[in-house]
Amino acid sequence: MKLNRYIYNSIKKRFQNLDIIEESVKAGHSYIKRSEIIFENKKIKGVPVSTGYIGKGIIEGRVYSIENLTPSVIFQENLKGKIIYIKNVEKPEKLRYLLPLKPEAVIINREFKRPLFIEEFPVIYIPSLIRDGEIKIQLNTKKTEESVKNIYFDIGYGAYFLFLVFPYDSRYQTKDSIDFYGSFQVTKEIIRRLLEVKKPSGYRIRVLFSDHKYTGYRPLKEHIKKIDSDLILSIINTENSGLGNEKLIIKTDRNIIDSFHFERIKHLLGKLNLPLKTDRLEAFYFPDFKVPVVWFSSQPNNNIYTLKKEFLNRELIDRFASNLFYIMNNLYKEIG
Repeated sequence: MKLNRYIYNSIKKRFQNLDIIEESVKAGHSYIKRSEIIFENKKIKGVPVSTGYIGKGIIEGRVYSIENLTPSVIFQENLKGKIIYIKNVEKPEKLRYLLPLKPEAVIINREFKRPLFIEEFPVIYIPSLIRDGEIKIQLNTKKTEESVKNIYFDIGYGAYFLFLVFPYDSRYQTKDSIDFYGSFQVTKEIIRRLLEVKKPSGYRIRVLFSDHKYTGYRPLKEHIKKIDSDLILSIINTENSGLGNEKLIIKTDRNIIDSFHFERIKHLLGKLNLPLKTDRLEAFYFPDFKVPVVWFSSQPNNNIYTLKKEFLNRELIDRFASNLFYIMNNLYKEIG
């Protein structure tokens, strides 16, 4: 069963009186079908670890190597517009540190379970070590055009929207993927509480399940841009939650939450005798919707994707869902 049908059927079965809507969204993107690197007269088969690149099919020039990837790389002027070889990369998101340098291409020595969506330059994995020298990269790219589904419904009434969004990607996740399962269970538990316990008054909750987050969240962007941003109070993102140790992300590649929402959340958690733990994912991309984003992320590393959903603790899921539900119900009430 396709993941979007699984979501639709699960929600329909659990919450029978909801008016669930499916909308088709074009989610085409470019990807690299094949890559080959020619270095010192040797051909090395490359494995693309990024999607979205729409540039040149042949890239030639001198390759410059660096040991590690840190934010300070942007100060290395000699790397601007060059082909860069990185010996050690911990997380694929950190490759976004390179964006200000506008490299021609990036070569790494590590594969990742999930792709990085980045249009500006290709990222290629090779199993071989190389050194500085002349290099040629040959790429065969293809553009896809496909239609994916957004699933959404409203809880409550009002002109203003509070979005509860769960981005996922049916190409790389299954219903038993630990990161999908945790976030989906959190989202369902919040829906249950909104319907059976209490929902906010004065505005509606727009619950949105959006596919293809690894194409730069395109279907999510297509849905939200239809609504005047002045009518959106904030976006609650349940991505990568339910795994425990959730922290409020205050910054991705930009600041995503304002001081108003930050202070209110801190106050509300204080009423529950809970500390506000924060973190930054400065190499991570999340769309700029011109509205505050409330995102408590468990921030799983790449190794966690190999674990089974049975690894998750239901108590952790319910506890986090309860806290987030409390925040949603009180975020826009007068603080005493």
